[in-house]
Amino acid sequence: MPSADLQELVRDDTESKHDDEFVVCSNCGTIIGYVADAIEVDGQHTHVRVNPLGLEFVFECFGEALGCTILGQPQHADTWFSGYMWEIAKCSGCDEHLGWLFTGKDHFYGLISSRIAIRKQ
Repeated sequence: MPSADLQELVRDDTESKHDDEFVVCSNCGTIIGYVADAIEVDGQHTHVRVNPLGLEFVFECFGEALGCTILGQPQHADTWFSGYMWEIAKCSGCDEHLGWLFTGKDHFYGLISSRIAIRKQ
C-alpha cells in the first residue's frame, strides 16, 4: 500500500506542491520523479489490479516519472484502463520493473507501491 505521507499529499493539493519530495526506486534510490506529480486516475490515486497470470499489483498514479526507462511497444491487450495502451516502466538506475506507462488521450505512470519510496531533499 502507498505510504500514509503520499496519501495525504495526494488528498491535499496545497501540500503536494513541494518540489523537495521525491519518488525514488526502493531498490537503488534513483530519483524517479516528484511527489507533486501524484494524480488520480478514474477517481483514485492507488489502484489494485490482477494481470492475466493472476499476479496482483498495487500501484500509484503519477503524471510524470522521468527516472523511468520505457521498454517495448505500446500494448492494447489486457490493459487495465479503457482507451489506454501500456508499456513497461523500469528504473533507469537499476532496471527494476517499477510499473507501466499508460498512453491514450493523455499519459500517466502506474508505479508499483512496494517498489517506490518517498525521499525528502
